[in-house]
Amino acid sequence: MQTNAREGTYAKLSEYHGKSREDVIAWYEEVERVATANNWRDARIHTIVAAYLRGAATDYYEEKRVNING
Repeated sequence: MQTNAREGTYAKLSEYHGKSREDVIAWYEEVERVATANNWRDARIHTIVAAYLRGAATDYYEEKRVNING
């Protein structure tokens, strides 16, 4: 396994809207898989993931961002 792999976008993450029909646990597991595949550093994951939030999920993130990034 290569330990100095470059960060990239090899696997794509689906958007998350925060709708009741969406499974947040399944989406979180997808985030973990995609982050690993793309070699995203832990310190950057929340910044990257925020770009995939839509609708109510974006609103929630913006409201809580200070505590999340804090």
